[in-house]
Amino acid sequence: MKTIKIMIAASEEMHDEKTQFQSLVDQLNEALVPRGIELKRVKWDPETDGTLEDYQAKLRDCEMCLTLYWKELAGNSEEELNKAYQKLKDGENPRKLYVFFKEPAEDLSDALKDFKANFVTNYGHFFCKFENVDTMNLHFILQFEAYQNRIQGQQNKIIEIKEGKVKVGEKDYVSLNKVPFAALNKEHQQMQRELLELDKQVAEARKRHNANPNNEELEDELFSLRSLRKKKAEELEEHQRHLYNMALQFARLVGEHSSERIRRARELFEEGDAIGADEILNIEEMKRNSERKLKQFEQERQNLELDIEEYRLKADTVMANTLKTMSERFAEACDAYEQALTIARSIRYDPENMSPLLFDYAYLLQDFNRKYEAVDIYKETLEIRKRLAATNPDVYLSYVAMTLNNLAILQSDLKRYEEAETGLSEALEIYRSLAKVNPEAYMFSVGSILNNLACLQMNLNRYEEAEVGLSEALEISRNLVKLNSDVYLSLLANTLNNLSNLRSDLKRYEEAEAGYSEALKISRSLAKANPDAYMSSVTRILTNIASLQSELKRYKEAETGFIEALGISKSLSKANPGVYMIEFALSSYRLANFYSKLKRYEKAYNKYKKAQLIFLRIRKRTNENYTLNIDTYISILSELAFTEIKLELYSDAENHFQEALNILQVIAKQTPNKYLPHLANLIVKYAIMKYWQENSPESQVFQHLSSVLAPYYSCQHNSNQLIKITSKSLFLRALSIYEKLEKQNKGNYNNQIKEIKNYINEE
Repeated sequence: MKTIKIMIAASEEMHDEKTQFQSLVDQLNEALVPRGIELKRVKWDPETDGTLEDYQAKLRDCEMCLTLYWKELAGNSEEELNKAYQKLKDGENPRKLYVFFKEPAEDLSDALKDFKANFVTNYGHFFCKFENVDTMNLHFILQFEAYQNRIQGQQNKIIEIKEGKVKVGEKDYVSLNKVPFAALNKEHQQMQRELLELDKQVAEARKRHNANPNNEELEDELFSLRSLRKKKAEELEEHQRHLYNMALQFARLVGEHSSERIRRARELFEEGDAIGADEILNIEEMKRNSERKLKQFEQERQNLELDIEEYRLKADTVMANTLKTMSERFAEACDAYEQALTIARSIRYDPENMSPLLFDYAYLLQDFNRKYEAVDIYKETLEIRKRLAATNPDVYLSYVAMTLNNLAILQSDLKRYEEAETGLSEALEIYRSLAKVNPEAYMFSVGSILNNLACLQMNLNRYEEAEVGLSEALEISRNLVKLNSDVYLSLLANTLNNLSNLRSDLKRYEEAEAGYSEALKISRSLAKANPDAYMSSVTRILTNIASLQSELKRYKEAETGFIEALGISKSLSKANPGVYMIEFALSSYRLANFYSKLKRYEKAYNKYKKAQLIFLRIRKRTNENYTLNIDTYISILSELAFTEIKLELYSDAENHFQEALNILQVIAKQTPNKYLPHLANLIVKYAIMKYWQENSPESQVFQHLSSVLAPYYSCQHNSNQLIKITSKSLFLRALSIYEKLEKQNKGNYNNQIKEIKNYINEE
């Protein structure tokens, strides 16, 4: 259990606010203690608790100190603050010092006026202003989250935003409508007004529809308004989260040296002008400023470190700027991070600060599917964190494990399985050691890593190892849910889904279906409260259940599941195309495969074409996403071609085979070990089509080749050269590739060689 001791100092006129703070700390413990963190108040009253020396002795025991002022600078409060500030500068407790001024502040004493006017100059700190309890509470919650994230290195956020409330666990602590940075924000106000107007329109449309329930136009109008209302509510919640993240960044800077630009941005933000704050952090001005300072490196090092903070803050403010498109926000955020890293590397930035800067940038890249770049940044982060952990394991080991996990997920996506397994195994070992000391904080991470490692082992067909890991993860997740269901249900759903995948692969269908059903029920309940976070999980589980039902020939149920999954992925792709367009394409492809299996070729054709068109849009948006999923695109082209053969669209089929072959010829030269077998298999499939055109489809050789060679392929790219060749020349070309592969891999390609030679001999 991590215990954080806090001292709250306040004059008598702030008695009520001090009591509110004490109550807040006690309430927070209800959510924090199950996570392995406890806030402990250290009491101090200058009237009853002894001398200033006694105060200093108690202060040395506290990590955090809070001081509250309103109209008077009472007693020894300034001297107490100076003592605390000196200890902070010396690297001793208190590690964090927070100062709160109550507003409005009329009739201030001369001493407090002078103290307040010179506060930033004397201490180089921000101070927090508040007019009501909600604002005061939020300031502290933000400061605490920023501090615990730095010292704990935990993956799971303790605090989240839901329905305009700041929540710790499932308890509401602050209404954003009572906090100036949200309540005064024009964009926030406008979104709320639009939402209220949509509520009225929905109510009126529902009333008209209830009066005439068979009117399809009224039903369509109601559906459209509900969809629009849902989208607007999601936009509002997203904007609230961005505002909160900006507030969190400012809170992180409380108690740190600060630039004038950051102070101006903070003032605008707290007055509700988030866009003004973003404009103050003008990236072109910041670039010019930092370039000038780099020339005076030795004299300007501290100022350059402040520039880094400005760029980091810019990355957050621009992501909350709703006047810009998501692609514009992402591009500017990346630019800000790149500028910050350029400076950081130039001045050999402190590793303790370089590490979170790199990690946040890698996480942003990962979130937008820029996987290759994210891998490189994570590797750099990992090197730094391992060095830090060597001298300070209590603080940095958890950061090492977190980075290893994120890096391994990307490596697995890129099919670098050996590297991924090494990283996950190392992360698991670290989290197990941390969980022995602090199970409340780290057993969740143990369960998550076990899931990731098991999924990788399943990809490598090591099912026995995977089942052992998932069984342990299931036991962990069920135990955690007993402690706090709201926090840990997502881990339980993910574990059930992965274990059901394994059982389905092993044809243990009854067990698999039971697990999928439980996982789906959990994910649906989570998605009701937080659709942005959990609707993709619902899609994944629906697809898995539908695949199982198809295997069991329960086709009507399977079709319903595939169609629902497609609808969800389509909605997600509209809201966030950079992340979910791939999933939309895959959902369409899976439904097409299902229809093809049932020989419903018209429907299959339509869905294959839809998947192809989505991929072409992906290629226009980001070539990296297209490249990373090139295997899937080749599969779509190949299956589309065979469906076109069934529909006697031979010219279209030949075009799509040629496109797939041209792609494979390019990438097989770059990665022959991986793609030469795919190229040969696709050539064989193309040859089968040619043979079909040249001979009777009822040919014994054709049917035999179709059944034997069908399992051998997958692939993808682009070219429009159509080469008119015969099936025999295609088979000969495939034979030469298989014979080359057989020399390198004895015995692996004998079946393919034998079947092709049988055909040639018959000719």
